[in-house]
Amino acid sequence: MKIGIKSVLLAGIAVVSPALLAHEGNLSSAPWDACADKQQNNVCSFTNAHEDLFQGTCQSMSDSLYCVRNQPIVRSDAEIESGDSTEESHSHRHH
Repeated sequence: MKIGIKSVLLAGIAVVSPALLAHEGNLSSAPWDACADKQQNNVCSFTNAHEDLFQGTCQSMSDSLYCVRNQPIVRSDAEIESGDSTEESHSHRHH
């Protein structure tokens, strides 16, 4: 039985895609904007489209500073009132 490269690639995508979506990056410029006038390790914060508050510190990423969250996300009042304030639903184990 011959397995083609196309089948192997499709199987790989099917396995990897859920993991990529679970750790989808922030596509907004807000994390970079939050550190525009700051120095590395300064406290920073920004909001997303839902007005959730992300708090962290400025860290160097790709030759610029990026606000890296190190605090729990503060959900917006609108999300809390609508009952859509689910916390992050996964965790990581370190072995």
